[in-house]
Amino acid sequence: MGKVNQGILDGFSGKVGTVVGYFRYGIPLLRGYVRHKKKSHTLAQRQQMQRFSTLATMSHAFISALRLGLAERANENHNSYHTNFVEVNMRAVTVDSSLVATVDWSKIIVSEGSLPMVLFSQADFSTPQTVKVSFGSASGVDGASEDDKVYVIVYCPTAGGSVLSRPVTRDAGELRITLPDDWNGLEVKVWGFAIGGDIENLGRASETTFLGSGTVN
Repeated sequence: MGKVNQGILDGFSGKVGTVVGYFRYGIPLLRGYVRHKKKSHTLAQRQQMQRFSTLATMSHAFISALRLGLAERANENHNSYHTNFVEVNMRAVTVDSSLVATVDWSKIIVSEGSLPMVLFSQADFSTPQTVKVSFGSASGVDGASEDDKVYVIVYCPTAGGSVLSRPVTRDAGELRITLPDDWNGLEVKVWGFAIGGDIENLGRASETTFLGSGTVN
């Protein structure tokens, strides 16, 4: 920072070329112009950004389920499935001081609504390349219908992809999903939910049920 040479350039304020002129205590001074200032973020801000990034990436893998399970919420909020997935799942992700994200899979939500939940059992991985899920219908519960559709979604964090089952009705009692061959030996996470199928509850979703983790064999 130096004084202006009055014989060459009189005192001025503002940017000229690559310098900025200003006055301090009546003395004209210059400093170099910084084109882009780096924004510094606090640790808490960077942790929050990492949480958003983690969930945003996951939302693309879950999109087939979100179009069903978060449709009501997205329509009410007039925004995207991805935005709603991030909003409802912020509490499921923690980020440490090294900016490493940890997901509590049991808290992940892929569906949200008032439809009565299906009575799922834990996912069964005993059949090769297959996830089997048994469930009770709850069709006698007020608001549930035998026409409701039951879905299971299987997510592989390592592969970054998911498989959504074909729907079955509440009275089917069981659902099986065949997984990709290249998931063999990898750990997967499983959730279940239902979507209303009769005229009174058409399109309504149930809450999400976490059905456990397992290794594909």
